[in-house]
Amino acid sequence: MSGPTYDVFLSFCGPDRPFGRKLALQLRTLGLQVFLDEDDIEPFASITDTIAAALSRAKALVAYFSRRYADRPACQQELMSAFLAGQCEGDPCGRIMVINPEPGTDHLRPVHLADAKFLRTHEPVAELALQISKRASELESTIGEVQPRHRAFPALAQRVHLRHFTGRWRELWDLHTALHASDYPMVVEAECGSVAWICGLPGAGKTALATAYAWRFGSAYPGGVQWLSMRTTGSASPAIRSTPESLWVIDDIPEDADLDRIDALLLAAHPSAKVILIGREDVTRGMLPVVRVGPLPLADAVAVLDRYRVPDDVMDSTARELVIRSLGGNAGALTAVGERLMDRQGAESYVSQAAQIDVGPHLDRLLADVRTVIDRMAAPELRLLRAAQASGIRALPLPPPAAISARVGTDVASTLRQLQVRGVARRNGRVWVLDPLVLLVVGRDHD
Repeated sequence: MSGPTYDVFLSFCGPDRPFGRKLALQLRTLGLQVFLDEDDIEPFASITDTIAAALSRAKALVAYFSRRYADRPACQQELMSAFLAGQCEGDPCGRIMVINPEPGTDHLRPVHLADAKFLRTHEPVAELALQISKRASELESTIGEVQPRHRAFPALAQRVHLRHFTGRWRELWDLHTALHASDYPMVVEAECGSVAWICGLPGAGKTALATAYAWRFGSAYPGGVQWLSMRTTGSASPAIRSTPESLWVIDDIPEDADLDRIDALLLAAHPSAKVILIGREDVTRGMLPVVRVGPLPLADAVAVLDRYRVPDDVMDSTARELVIRSLGGNAGALTAVGERLMDRQGAESYVSQAAQIDVGPHLDRLLADVRTVIDRMAAPELRLLRAAQASGIRALPLPPPAAISARVGTDVASTLRQLQVRGVARRNGRVWVLDPLVLLVVGRDHD
């Protein structure tokens, strides 16, 4: 590797940089070679390439893990690179030092970071620098020298999901934590073994999340990664072999799945194996840890669409955001829109697409899948969604408006909870947010 070797790579998000500068100064005073992006990126150099190269030449990563850090994609990419390098050496946190400025630990992902001893900002910066220096002196090789270089080649069906996968850092870490929580009983109480559900609406990206996880973390499973589908086995259960230290992904679990069948699958797995179950709904109703795949954040949704077509101007850019909001940030719907715009070779824009959001065959299959979710709903759920759609409401406060309560005719809170199980509603503080794509289909069917 060309370029200098760094003892420490400092990973900070923008608002936390003042502390990062102080720490970098103290570490350099101690004689350490330190990378801090604002100091070490040359004019006109590629920021992405420079940071990636510097991280590969660093012995350790120091993560200032504020709540803002947890939501910063660039920071999470840096963290994952160091995590995977440590994982190859048998200690995922062996190359990571965490400074936690928050009073709690619920924002630390994955669980390994909460289990490892971290530093606190109430200690003097000079003392933090001494502790970091001591830890860094124990490392010889760099992150780039121990990063996994060989990954299992996924099947072509899975590679399609990898092509379109964007973001989802929080969900990736939550999935890894759910699968490994039983390994850290002092941090997370896990009584259900090493199993996790991935749930979400059609098109949300459930299989894509599992694929991305298997691709990135595959080196943690020497027994290999195996995929099964309940869709292709009919009434018979797919067969899990008792393979040590393996990862099993069981996709397409129907909403009416027999719990005894699922039990049989899990009991067949080796005690050291991890199992991911994928379905639209959590049929166990909370018996197992659940990772819900919801709407893409705006920045990630924009990145998905820009792969296919960059907006023509400011008006087109505004229309692009309108398309994202109208489709509820659904990854599958956005991909379908993007592919249509690309296929039309400039004949359509985001402006024209926003004006006829649910028109055209490109969304027909996805909307038909969403309709199957709606078809399973009880009468109170349908009344609530129709009332919200007719009123132009996308978010319901608690308590809900009297007009909505009157039209539902039953306990709105329990109805919203059932919609949450289906992935149609999500709680955000005192507000329940309803999925725009589902409301779109409800409105179309009700007209």
